[in-house]
Amino acid sequence: MSAAIFPTEFNNFEQFRQKYGPVSHLSTRPFLTGLDVADETFVEIEDGKTLVIRFLATGKLNEKGEREMFFELNGQTRSIFVQDNEASKNLAIRPRAKPSEKGSIGSPMPGEILEISVKEGDKINANQTLFVLSAMKMEMVVASPISGKIRKIYASKKDKVEGGDLIIEIESD
Repeated sequence: MSAAIFPTEFNNFEQFRQKYGPVSHLSTRPFLTGLDVADETFVEIEDGKTLVIRFLATGKLNEKGEREMFFELNGQTRSIFVQDNEASKNLAIRPRAKPSEKGSIGSPMPGEILEISVKEGDKINANQTLFVLSAMKMEMVVASPISGKIRKIYASKKDKVEGGDLIIEIESD
């Protein structure tokens, strides 16, 4: 009946259930609004088996856009990482460089791109500067290990990148 009256909402809820599993054991308030710090909820997973969940704290946002959430499950302290979609809207998720491919040029460490010295389609030589990275108050020049053509650039000036993020792809000659 819900699917006929509210098709969009029903489809969204069904996708949620597919991703996170059954939520019918959760009471309404924790399901809709979550728990506040020090709040406790009881989840009966089967007859005679009840879980006591107490929310303890929220950690800081990490570079992946996740927050570590601390809670007690039947008195045992646990933590999980949860994607914070609102806070991570400004984070760029980049593909990872493939170390086994010489034309896959990644950031050697976390930092900020100060300059990109090439454009897509440029022909380049081995040891030619590709980009300059500012990391830990140092500037690091990243050069091409091979000659070839710039196929794709995944970052821009002033972008914050993580170590191993794919910055440039080169097609070898």
